[in-house]
Amino acid sequence: MSDTTAAGWVLIVGSSLFLTGAGLPPEPRRVFSAPLREHLEILNRHASRWRAMNWLMIAGVVGTSIGLALLAAVLAPPGEEWRALAATSAYVIGGVLWISSLAFRNTATLHAARTSAATGEIPAWLEPLGEWTGQMFRVYMVLAYATIAVFGWSILTTDVVSHGVGWFGVAFGAVLGVSFVTRFPRTSFGSIADIPALIHIATLVFGIALL
Repeated sequence: MSDTTAAGWVLIVGSSLFLTGAGLPPEPRRVFSAPLREHLEILNRHASRWRAMNWLMIAGVVGTSIGLALLAAVLAPPGEEWRALAATSAYVIGGVLWISSLAFRNTATLHAARTSAATGEIPAWLEPLGEWTGQMFRVYMVLAYATIAVFGWSILTTDVVSHGVGWFGVAFGAVLGVSFVTRFPRTSFGSIADIPALIHIATLVFGIALL
């Protein structure tokens, strides 16, 4: 198996794991938009599904990180290694923060859901720590969109895959990254760019293009 094919398959597997997890939220119409007490009630009813969702997303981020590192090695021409290396480093840094946030959801948030169900009280520490992990997610999203744009730019400097894929990466990362930061355009649930699965749709496109 060539390095290009290996990078493609790892990106496909990592992206697919994440997208599978992203498709598993319990009561998806309510779980992320409901008031905190109702959110915890949903988690308490569907704890196993919530854990499966987060574990698959964690595995997806790890797999995608490895796939992007392999892609960086494929794309890096002599003297231009900095571009792909910077993009990979940005995604890995963001990925560590996002995995930490997902681990919090899989442990502390479920503990809070059980406590709330047993006592009727929401632990006082949940909201401030939840906001902290929310900031981790926001940093991840900014870095991830930047990563997609820079990898698109790197693709344009090589003949590894079609330059159309490179322009897709540049446009996708830049447009959605700006949308995420500016919160425009708004939807009923926030910005469309808030959806982390979008990152893995882009990396899935990269992976397929490499095969």
